[in-house]
Amino acid sequence: MEAINVIQDVVGKVNEELRILREDFDVLVKKTEKRKTSKLFKGIQFEFYLEKWNLSKKEKQARYANLTVQLYALVEQSLKDLYRELHNGTEFVPKKPKGLKKPENIIVQLQNALSSRINFEFATPYNIKDLADLRNEILHKEYSLKTAREKVFGKNGYKNNKTLFPDLLETVEEYFNNIQPKEAVAS
Repeated sequence: MEAINVIQDVVGKVNEELRILREDFDVLVKKTEKRKTSKLFKGIQFEFYLEKWNLSKKEKQARYANLTVQLYALVEQSLKDLYRELHNGTEFVPKKPKGLKKPENIIVQLQNALSSRINFEFATPYNIKDLADLRNEILHKEYSLKTAREKVFGKNGYKNNKTLFPDLLETVEEYFNNIQPKEAVAS
C-alpha cells in the first residue's frame, strides 16, 4: 500500500477518535458546570453537600486526566499503526539508548523510525511534546490534569482544563493533518 493511502487511512481513524473525545469532553463540561442554588438550599445539610462537591471536583480532575491520557494513547497507537503498515506488518519495538536512565519518548522514537517514509516537517509547529509532558505528569505524579497543567505550563499558563483540552485536541488534529509521505513532498 502506498504511503499516502496509509496516512489517509490513519488520519481518518484519528479524526473519528478525536470527534469521540470532543463529545466526551463536551459531556464532561456540561455535567460539571456549577449550578446556582437558592439561599435556602445552601443552608440545608451544608457539610454533606460540601463533602460531595469536593469529591466531584476530584473526580472531575481524574476524568480530564483520563481524556488526556486517551489522547496521548491515540497519537502513540496511530503512529504505531503507520509504522506497521509501512513496514510490512512489522511491529515497532521501542529502544532504550545506552547510558540513558529512561528511554526516549515513544512518539519521538516512532517519528524517527518513520522519517524515512514520512515527512513530519510540516507537522512540527503542532509539536505534541506538551501532550507527552502532561501524560507523564498525570501517570507518574498525580492523576489530575489540573496538577499536571500547573507543573507543565506553570501558574501563568492555561487557567483551566476547559481551555487546555480543546487546544490539545486541535494540536493533535493539526499534527496528523500535516504529516505527508516523502514522495509527495519530493514531487
